[in-house]
Amino acid sequence: MPRIGDLVRRGGRRVGAHRGEAAVVAGFMLAVAGVSDLSGLSPWLVRGFGAAGLTGGLLVAFATVWLPIAVIDFRRCTRETSLRSRVEADLACHAAEAEGRRRHRAELTSRCEAVLDGGGPTIVYQPIVEVSAGAVVGYEALSRFADGVAPDRWFAQAAEVGLGVEMELAAVRRALAGLSGLPGSPYLSVNASPEALCDPRLPELIAAGCPSRVVVELTEHVPLGNYERYRQAIGTLREMGSRVAVDDAGAGYSSLRHVVDLQPDMIKIDRSLVHAVHLEPARRSLLIAFVSFASDLGATLVAEGVEEPLEEEVLRQWGLRFAQGWLYGRPMPLEVLSAARGTRPLYVSA
Repeated sequence: MPRIGDLVRRGGRRVGAHRGEAAVVAGFMLAVAGVSDLSGLSPWLVRGFGAAGLTGGLLVAFATVWLPIAVIDFRRCTRETSLRSRVEADLACHAAEAEGRRRHRAELTSRCEAVLDGGGPTIVYQPIVEVSAGAVVGYEALSRFADGVAPDRWFAQAAEVGLGVEMELAAVRRALAGLSGLPGSPYLSVNASPEALCDPRLPELIAAGCPSRVVVELTEHVPLGNYERYRQAIGTLREMGSRVAVDDAGAGYSSLRHVVDLQPDMIKIDRSLVHAVHLEPARRSLLIAFVSFASDLGATLVAEGVEEPLEEEVLRQWGLRFAQGWLYGRPMPLEVLSAARGTRPLYVSA
């Protein structure tokens, strides 16, 4: 049997839980008593209930018990109705959001599938030059989309609906199709995320062309985790004669980690370190450090985003052999590059 103390504590908790209702009941009864006293009804009520005897007592007891229960039930129903309304509103809001996400995903999927059905994004090619000789040694294949939306956003949206690797492979396929049309015998650099790098279809695409003229640029800037998996994929590409580059080196700690753990054949210095390098000693110091770093690794160093002749002069001064940027040429369609075959080089060093 429960002890008296437990019953008292339990009753106290219940009273406390309904203290609002109790306050309402007490206030009501006090108001009734006050009105009765002021109106002179109290003696009449007392005599009436006294005359009624047992019936009056039962009425008083019923009123005393029923009134608090009625108030409590009313308050509970009010709270439950309010709670139900809030829950229904939240459910409706979540349903609308879910429907919005579903429609957004369906729209993205439809747009990505339309691009894939058309053979993938359009490809433009930007020259990579040997600074001292002024000769074009390679091209980077860059994706462009008809709606003008940034390629990074397009690939992110494709990845959101599970078509990221498909979109990347479509871009690589279309880029490699233009390899034979590039003037001279330059290498072609194509971009790949870690997922695309490890996809077995990537080496199959490269093997169908001229693997020794292909460089695969790793475009990810976040920690990769299992580097052994990526080293195996890189080993497969190297066995075919292809090379691997780490893109945007220096943009953050993660890209430096990629360089150390992946041991790439090529390191592409991020444009943020190259911009205004002739004006800022700190950038120049980082550039010099990269030259030594790449030499120790036995990797080729390429500076991205070169736009000013004075930037090129610093690169030349500190031994950077290769560069890429608007100073040497903007990304161009294959038709423009093919038209230049047999003419003077697209870039001639001053």
